Amino acid sequence: MAVLPRDDAEALRSLLGDPSSFLSKTNGAMLVGSFIATVLYGSLLHQAYRYTRLYPADGAFMKILVPTIVILETFRTVCDIHYSYHDLVTKYAQILDIVLYLPWSANLLPICAVLIGITTHLFFILRIWKLKSRLRFLAVLGTAFHVVELALGIVLSVRGFQLGAHAYFSKKWIIAVCFGAGTLADLSITGALLAVMYNGRVSHERQPSIWDAVTVYFINTGLLVFLLDFVVFILVLSTNNNLYWSAVHAVTTKIYATTLMSVLNSRTHRVGSNDGFMIHSGAAVRSIAHARRLATVQRWNVPEEPDRTPARIAINVQTELGGDDIISKVESGIIDVSDKRDKHDKHYV
Repeated sequence: MAVLPRDDAEALRSLLGDPSSFLSKTNGAMLVGSFIATVLYGSLLHQAYRYTRLYPADGAFMKILVPTIVILETFRTVCDIHYSYHDLVTKYAQILDIVLYLPWSANLLPICAVLIGITTHLFFILRIWKLKSRLRFLAVLGTAFHVVELALGIVLSVRGFQLGAHAYFSKKWIIAVCFGAGTLADLSITGALLAVMYNGRVSHERQPSIWDAVTVYFINTGLLVFLLDFVVFILVLSTNNNLYWSAVHAVTTKIYATTLMSVLNSRTHRVGSNDGFMIHSGAAVRSIAHARRLATVQRWNVPEEPDRTPARIAINVQTELGGDDIISKVESGIIDVSDKRDKHDKHYV
């Protein structure tokens, strides 16, 4: 076991304070964040399995998006575990190595987290675009913020490989702008979805439960992700010499994927349709374009605006005939009994 020399310990203590306190605010925080993120990763795997069983007829985009998210989250989980094991087990008691040098897994965390956020938000951006409303500019705005976030995420990873841990404790403005851009992207997308749900005034057949309301307005719109990213942004600006922000962001990346799977699995499942959607309300579809629009709304779980076209009501008038009337009409040839009997027999054969 390597023991830190006294001179190095004094230099480290003068620079960062108590080494044990520094480790508790960096590696300790990351360890706790990794524990929570790993639990959420198990929930993600369950939701992904449920999605593959419920919606096998989804399009190619969905079938590529979901495995991509699972692969990215798996790699992120591996990086979290390797980083904690490397610093707390492999480099145990080697304080200088822990502080000054970072393993490859730690340096890949920023770019991996950014890719997860962009991939999950790609679904929500296309979801907003399907609305064909004036809110499309928010989708474009969210995309622009994600481009900035991606560029700065690459810069953070490159600086980590070049400078080690010093890259994450110097020039904090790079980290702040990176997470600030991600937070603004969350705000744009969440704001668009909330605006549609508020202005849509979609009627419900029953009063939604509290859990349904939380799922729809707090989780499926990305509001929870926005709040967590905002907390990360505040921690980056207000704290120094710690990784509290990185620990919270480890949990946030799992919430990204969990939100996406919640939206996909909360769609109303219809059996008997190639795309998972079938109209069964008893009303005739007025046009092929209308049917396609409804299928698109169902597939993307888009909050649907109310239909302005008045519904048509079909009224069938049935006349009941007495026995004498039927006999007279049969004798006069108005009613063909044999034809009725043949059709009746063919119907039930």
